[in-house]
Amino acid sequence: MPEVVVFPTASWASVILSDQLTAYQLAEPEAEQAALCVLVKTKEPKIEWRLATRSGDDLTEFLVKADIVAHDIASGRFYKRSGKWCAWCDFLPVCVKDEKRVEETLVKIAYSK
Repeated sequence: MPEVVVFPTASWASVILSDQLTAYQLAEPEAEQAALCVLVKTKEPKIEWRLATRSGDDLTEFLVKADIVAHDIASGRFYKRSGKWCAWCDFLPVCVKDEKRVEETLVKIAYSK
Protein backbone atom coordinates (compact mmCIF):
# COMPACT_ATOMS: atom_id res chain seq x y z
CA MET A 1 0.00 0.00 0.00
CA PRO A 2 1.46 3.46 -0.93
CA GLU A 3 2.43 5.75 1.92
CA VAL A 4 3.37 9.40 2.14
CA VAL A 5 5.12 10.59 5.31
CA VAL A 6 5.75 14.20 6.33
CA PHE A 7 7.69 15.30 9.44
CA PRO A 8 6.24 18.64 10.66
CA THR A 9 5.62 20.02 14.11
CA ALA A 10 1.82 20.09 14.12
CA SER A 11 -1.10 20.13 16.50
CA TRP A 12 -3.80 17.49 16.28
CA ALA A 13 -6.24 20.04 14.84
CA SER A 14 -3.80 20.94 12.07
CA VAL A 15 -3.59 17.27 11.12
CA ILE A 16 -7.37 16.92 10.97
CA LEU A 17 -7.67 20.11 8.88
CA SER A 18 -4.55 19.59 6.76
CA ASP A 19 -5.08 20.35 3.08
CA GLN A 20 -1.66 18.81 2.50
CA LEU A 21 -2.82 15.43 3.76
CA THR A 22 -5.99 15.70 1.69
CA ALA A 23 -3.92 16.41 -1.43
CA TYR A 24 -1.74 13.38 -0.65
CA GLN A 25 -4.85 11.25 -0.30
CA LEU A 26 -5.98 12.41 -3.75
CA ALA A 27 -2.52 11.71 -5.18
CA GLU A 28 -2.56 8.16 -3.78
CA PRO A 29 -6.22 7.09 -3.95
CA GLU A 30 -5.38 3.51 -2.93
CA ALA A 31 -4.05 4.73 0.43
CA GLU A 32 -6.58 4.13 3.18
CA GLN A 33 -5.27 6.91 5.38
CA ALA A 34 -2.64 9.61 5.54
CA ALA A 35 -0.45 10.57 8.46
CA LEU A 36 1.93 13.19 9.70
CA CYS A 37 4.91 11.96 11.66
CA VAL A 38 5.07 14.84 14.14
CA LEU A 39 8.00 16.06 16.19
CA VAL A 40 6.46 16.94 19.56
CA LYS A 41 8.48 19.72 21.19
CA THR A 42 8.50 18.87 24.90
CA LYS A 43 11.22 18.72 27.55
CA GLU A 44 12.12 15.37 26.05
CA PRO A 45 11.15 15.65 22.36
CA LYS A 46 9.32 12.70 20.90
CA ILE A 47 7.82 11.60 17.62
CA GLU A 48 4.13 10.74 17.25
CA TRP A 49 2.15 9.44 14.31
CA ARG A 50 -0.97 11.54 13.75
CA LEU A 51 -3.29 9.59 11.48
CA ALA A 52 -6.11 11.08 9.46
CA THR A 53 -8.68 9.64 7.12
CA ARG A 54 -10.49 11.51 4.39
CA SER A 55 -14.03 10.77 3.27
CA GLY A 56 -15.34 11.33 -0.21
CA ASP A 57 -17.00 14.51 1.07
CA ASP A 58 -13.64 15.72 2.46
CA LEU A 59 -11.96 15.14 -0.90
CA THR A 60 -14.78 16.91 -2.76
CA GLU A 61 -14.59 19.88 -0.37
CA PHE A 62 -10.83 20.14 -0.97
CA LEU A 63 -11.28 20.03 -4.76
CA VAL A 64 -13.89 22.81 -4.59
CA LYS A 65 -11.52 24.90 -2.46
CA ALA A 66 -8.63 24.26 -4.86
CA ASP A 67 -10.83 25.33 -7.79
CA ILE A 68 -11.76 28.59 -6.02
CA VAL A 69 -8.12 29.33 -5.19
CA ALA A 70 -7.02 28.54 -8.76
CA HIS A 71 -9.64 30.91 -10.18
CA ASP A 72 -8.63 33.63 -7.70
CA ILE A 73 -4.96 33.26 -8.67
CA ALA A 74 -5.86 33.39 -12.36
CA SER A 75 -7.82 36.59 -11.63
CA GLY A 76 -4.88 38.12 -9.75
CA ARG A 77 -6.41 37.77 -6.28
CA PHE A 78 -3.98 36.51 -3.66
CA TYR A 79 -4.72 36.13 0.04
CA LYS A 80 -2.13 36.99 2.66
CA ARG A 81 -1.25 34.20 5.02
CA SER A 82 1.57 35.39 7.20
CA GLY A 83 4.06 33.08 8.85
CA LYS A 84 7.73 32.28 9.22
CA TRP A 85 8.06 31.73 5.48
CA CYS A 86 7.37 35.42 4.78
CA ALA A 87 11.01 36.23 5.56
CA TRP A 88 12.23 34.37 2.46
CA CYS A 89 9.24 34.84 0.16
CA ASP A 90 9.98 36.64 -3.11
CA PHE A 91 6.54 38.23 -2.98
CA LEU A 92 6.84 39.87 0.47
CA PRO A 93 7.03 43.33 -1.18
CA VAL A 94 3.56 42.72 -2.63
CA CYS A 95 2.07 41.97 0.80
CA VAL A 96 3.69 44.95 2.52
CA LYS A 97 2.86 47.24 -0.42
CA ASP A 98 6.47 48.25 -1.10
CA GLU A 99 5.83 49.46 -4.67
CA LYS A 100 9.50 49.99 -5.56
CA ARG A 101 10.50 46.49 -4.45
CA VAL A 102 7.37 44.98 -6.05
CA GLU A 103 8.54 46.17 -9.46
CA GLU A 104 12.13 44.97 -8.83
CA THR A 105 10.88 41.57 -7.63
CA LEU A 106 8.52 40.98 -10.53
CA VAL A 107 11.17 41.98 -13.09
CA LYS A 108 13.72 39.67 -11.41
CA ILE A 109 11.25 36.76 -11.44
CA ALA A 110 10.22 37.40 -15.06
CA TYR A 111 13.85 37.33 -16.23
CA SER A 112 14.69 34.20 -14.23
CA LYS A 113 12.21 32.11 -16.26
